[in-house]
Amino acid sequence: MVKEKLFDKRQPNIRYGKRIGAYIIPVRADGTIPVVRTPRGIFLLGGGVEKGESHEECIKRECLEEIGAEVLVGSLKCKSDRYHYAARFSRHMHTTSYFYTGELIGSVCEPTETNHELIYLSPDECREKLFLKNQIWAVKVILGIDE
Repeated sequence: MVKEKLFDKRQPNIRYGKRIGAYIIPVRADGTIPVVRTPRGIFLLGGGVEKGESHEECIKRECLEEIGAEVLVGSLKCKSDRYHYAARFSRHMHTTSYFYTGELIGSVCEPTETNHELIYLSPDECREKLFLKNQIWAVKVILGIDE
């Protein structure tokens, strides 16, 4: 069963842009989770789904762009919806994010997003350092510790 959670309720009289994202949470054997550090903060691997792209295609493309790595996308575990103001887009957004299990296979090329650094965080560090609260929640779901 796919868990779902709503973050930041829709406000009346606000026009929201729509963005769909797909992310992978590939927990390693040592319990750490690969994530990316960017100038804006620390995020899960993945990003915005482009027109005509599947979630799996998005995750694979984003991982190549962000860290130059190939991934094996597993199963969908949870989905979140957020209504928020996104400074990055200078507008209010309704963001739907899908979170998958998976595996980081390895580096296959140089990343094209040179301001993204691959780092590994423990589950506790994810709860402390991930920039987005829905991504923190998704890590908890994947690890089976969702409150």
